Amino acid sequence: MREVAYLTCGVSLLTDFEEGEDYLDWEVGLHGIWIEFRDDRGKRRSATYLPEVADEQGWTKLETIDSLIRKSGYRGLITPTIRSGIALTRYRSRKCVIGYAEYIAIIGTRGGSRLIKDVNPASAVNGKEVQEDEDEAYEEGDESEPEEVLV
Repeated sequence: MREVAYLTCGVSLLTDFEEGEDYLDWEVGLHGIWIEFRDDRGKRRSATYLPEVADEQGWTKLETIDSLIRKSGYRGLITPTIRSGIALTRYRSRKCVIGYAEYIAIIGTRGGSRLIKDVNPASAVNGKEVQEDEDEAYEEGDESEPEEVLV
């Protein structure tokens, strides 16, 4: 149980999906990529990396593509023909991360739900925009829709 205090939870919201012109039509650190291709036996394969992966690994575009080809389960020789057969979709993401201590501060030790209002995922990293409001809790049976998000 000592490890619980070190837990973090992150959620990435994937946005702005665009088809790439080829397998190199994306930017390291800016785009996540999803590739689809058929291997030399005609089997459909696919894999994805979030935008931060290639940058964190220190990979070039080509190293990232080759790693994704392997991640898809392909074990054959990676050739220019395999690479040129890739259909690439690039995307961006917004990440929100919260640590255990921040989570406890939000919900309290009672275990009850609290409200998070108007959280912007891009600026809510480490719980900075998290706001509590017990007085406006959504009552069961209330006909109106809540504008807040329960956690």
